[in-house]
Amino acid sequence: MSLEHKNVRRVQDEYMCLHCGRSWDVMDKEPPACEVAAQPVVHTPPARVLRQCLNAPAVTNCAWLVSSLSDPHGDFGLIYAEDRDSALRYAKATIGTELVSVQRLKAMDSDAYGRAPYFEMNPVKLRKAHNAARRPVLSLIKLRGLWA
Repeated sequence: MSLEHKNVRRVQDEYMCLHCGRSWDVMDKEPPACEVAAQPVVHTPPARVLRQCLNAPAVTNCAWLVSSLSDPHGDFGLIYAEDRDSALRYAKATIGTELVSVQRLKAMDSDAYGRAPYFEMNPVKLRKAHNAARRPVLSLIKLRGLWA
């Protein structure tokens, strides 16, 4: 191994020089020369673009009550989704029924996290939604049993 490389590490079946970034096979008798390449020029975006990115509103999920129009009991499920259409699509895909109504429940917006749509399964939050909506709010498992 050449002595001109600095800070050499073995990574599986190769050696890697952390100084110049070059790597070579363990079986090589003469490794490549240690030459530090010129630092690449990093182009930073203008301050205007950075401000737009930082000031852009974050996409957050909202709370939506979903119910089957064919459900005689009037039971609801709680979906967190970005907008009404994505909540409706998610409810139809998850539960399998085509007749679904979607209503907004702003009182539960603060409990949403992430960006992907999901059904609320936490019993404490379902109870909180039940109290806020003044309607029965059930978990996905119970709704599938009722709406199937």
